[in-house]
Amino acid sequence: MTSEWKSLSPDEAEKHELYGVGGWLLLFAIGLILALLKDLGSINSEAMKAGLRIGELLAISHPAISFVKIALAVDVIVVLVIYWMMFTKAPAFRFISSCLLLGSFPFLAVLGMIDPFEGLGNTLGMTFLPWLISCGIWVSYLNKSRRVRITFEHMDKVTPSTEEVKKNNVVKEVETYNEVKAQPTELPIDEIYWAQALEEFESTQRRSGLWARCYAQAKGDEVQAKVAYLNARVAELLEEYSARLVADEKLLEKQKEEERLAKLTDEERVYELLPKGKCPNCSSVQPLSSEQCPSCGALFGDAAWSLIPLKK
Repeated sequence: MTSEWKSLSPDEAEKHELYGVGGWLLLFAIGLILALLKDLGSINSEAMKAGLRIGELLAISHPAISFVKIALAVDVIVVLVIYWMMFTKAPAFRFISSCLLLGSFPFLAVLGMIDPFEGLGNTLGMTFLPWLISCGIWVSYLNKSRRVRITFEHMDKVTPSTEEVKKNNVVKEVETYNEVKAQPTELPIDEIYWAQALEEFESTQRRSGLWARCYAQAKGDEVQAKVAYLNARVAELLEEYSARLVADEKLLEKQKEEERLAKLTDEERVYELLPKGKCPNCSSVQPLSSEQCPSCGALFGDAAWSLIPLKK
């Protein structure tokens, strides 16, 4: 069944079990802080190796240090913006967060090329793979998560019920029937249904139960199973077509009878609607309430003759 995103009211979203910062979304938020702390720890470690405090290291005027300060600022901005949107339930959270995650490394790479320094290639190379993996995981999560859609956009993924699927299938069958009726009269009806059965077989609409039965009866021979499937579906389609023709014919006869009765006077209409019978002597048709045949004079009722009721 195909799922789709449907809107929720704010109250419905807040009452949903997936509403709020939790689960993988909470893990995402914690991961952002840990990544920032890791970067700060790495910078502090380098400062200690040089016998400096982190502030003293960042105060040095050098292209590499300037790059580190900008990278750190980008990390802080990304975390602050994402956290602000997360706790204010900003509707654009998913889109902006994805853009920030995807754009951080390209921005720094371009910045480094503008003011290059020795070791830039190694620095970018060491950060590229972690950035790529992080984006692959978290950008995918943000765009597929029900929790994210429910919490920030008030949208939920809904799978149609079995009844809705059946209703849609009925609509498709009616449309198919109308298309078949609209086909040129010179095209044989069975040829139309052979084409329909083949198209169904080669699509996702193939009936799994029927295919499994044909496959089993063919003992795993896919060619024979396909032949059996097509034969069965064409037989079903032709049977359905014949049933529709009979139903249409009955409906047409009923409409014609109603039109005929509508043209009669009230007395004629009453007479036409009376139950009828056939005279066993002369076969003339007359109301069952008749006591004597107007054609041959045969007597009914207590006499030996009685009218033979007509089948409706």
